[in-house]
Amino acid sequence: MDTNRLVVDSGPLIVLCDKARWSRTQAWLEAMRLSQVVAVVPPAVITEFLRGTPDWRRAVWWLSHLRSVETTSDIGRAAGLLPRLTPDSDVSVVDAHVVQHALNLNANILTSDPRDIQLLLDAAGAKNEVFELPWPS
Repeated sequence: MDTNRLVVDSGPLIVLCDKARWSRTQAWLEAMRLSQVVAVVPPAVITEFLRGTPDWRRAVWWLSHLRSVETTSDIGRAAGLLPRLTPDSDVSVVDAHVVQHALNLNANILTSDPRDIQLLLDAAGAKNEVFELPWPS
């Protein structure tokens, strides 16, 4: 597993983008920098993140600190197949893109929805590690 790359789902981005939790965001960015971990986001995650974020300018700033990865047609086809292999028909295609990119990069995943991510990883027979950044209560 490439522990220097972390595929990030939209939920954690929305949580980290929250102005009220700015100190948490700064600490996360610093920890990533010190650990030399590169956070990558698939285009589908960027779309979902921008749709769900309450602060567009902060979201654009946040995205400037992450790397986007290209979604080729091969990745799109593989991601489209993953939800069909799970027992839950409600698994999102954005989660499938997150998992497929993690598989291609041999990377771990940061999500606020570990159940669906794990369902997709299990369907793929993969052992990528899933880290949760839960929604604030």
